Parts: sequence; C-alpha cells; structure tokens
Amino acid sequence: MKKFIICVGFLLSLGCHASEIKNDKNLIWFDKNLPRINHTVTGEVTFELVPVLNTLAAIWLKRDGGVTAEISLPIISALIKHPNLMLPMLIDDQKSFERWLKQFDGIVFTDFSGESKDDLEKMHSELEKSMVECLTRCDKELAPFAEKIVKQLKNTEIMVVD
Repeated sequence: MKKFIICVGFLLSLGCHASEIKNDKNLIWFDKNLPRINHTVTGEVTFELVPVLNTLAAIWLKRDGGVTAEISLPIISALIKHPNLMLPMLIDDQKSFERWLKQFDGIVFTDFSGESKDDLEKMHSELEKSMVECLTRCDKELAPFAEKIVKQLKNTEIMVVD
C-alpha cells in the first residue's frame, strides 16, 4: 500500500511538472511568434486559427499578473474578429473569466509605455461593439458572457502609467 501511494504521488508530481513545461513552451512560442499570432487572430478563418486560439487560451488559463497584459491583447483581438470561437474557450473556466474581467480596469487596459493609449482606446471600443453584436449574432449560450464583457467595458477606463 505504501509503495502504491508513493507511486501515485510520483505520477502526480510528473503530471504537474509536465504541465509547467508545456506552459513554458507555450510562452516561448508566444514571445517568438507574436506578430504572426496577431496577424492570424485578426484575419479570416484559416487552418491555423483554431490551434492558435487554443494555445492562447491555454496560456491565458495559466497566466499570472505579468502575462495577463501580454496575452490579453491578442485574445481581445480574437474576441473582436472571432467571438464565436474565442469566447467559448474563455468561459470554459468561468472563475478565470470573472477574474480576467476584473483585471480590465487594471492590467488589461493600461498603457505601460505611454505610447499605446490610442490603440487601447480603439481596442476597447471595437471589443464593446463586437460584444454588443455578439448578443444577437453569436450562439445564444454566449450572450450572457458577452453581456458581462460589455458591462465591464462600460466601467473600464484606459489608464496610462507615466
């Protein structure tokens, strides 16, 4: 019995380690390919789109404070262009989704460089427009979540760090 418990503990620790390695690899992929990722998520539906969205969602689920700002921008671009594909991936973990919404007024819509306020304002406006359209055009199961995004956006201002 003792050997069995040790074996199970060992296997669980390997699984956690493998998950950590996978997330590290995803972050390296993200950093190396950000321009191509942005092109993919803002373009038409292609063969690459769903795997890219799946990887973004996997990174987003394992995010910490620093990663939140970086990963949120291509995710928001995907929500603008492909809400029927991106939104279901985000609401798959509703706690994480709710936590992310709360970060809109902090990390997500903050200009840390002092040079991207206009881009963030445009993204804010386009996301709100996309989610309002999603209320009537997306799968009806997504409407409550699109509505939550719209509500949060109305209470979110673009912040600039000087």
